[in-house]
Amino acid sequence: GTTSNGGGGKGGGHRAPSRDATKPPLRACVLVNLGVALEASALLAEAAAAYREALRSHPVYPKAAKLLGGVLLALGQMEAASKVLGEAVRLQPSFAEAWADLGTARRWQG
Repeated sequence: GTTSNGGGGKGGGHRAPSRDATKPPLRACVLVNLGVALEASALLAEAAAAYREALRSHPVYPKAAKLLGGVLLALGQMEAASKVLGEAVRLQPSFAEAWADLGTARRWQG
């Protein structure tokens, strides 16, 4: 079916704030986007800080946890990566990429 968002016209409309507690707020989304940009610029420590801040803003954000875990893997912080990736898969058990990264982190831990 279709859902009206009340905006009409090009560019979509504005939606009312969601009451879904699992949907990340705008601040967390912006922080994840910042982290992605920093990571693309090879600023891994800064990207990790942005992802951590996104998780502080919205602790139930599996995408932020997975991205943080990936950066921690790249930084060689396997124990921390394993912990945060474990949280990502706990929050979203079907998150295949997080499971793959978790396996990598655990393999490198020994």
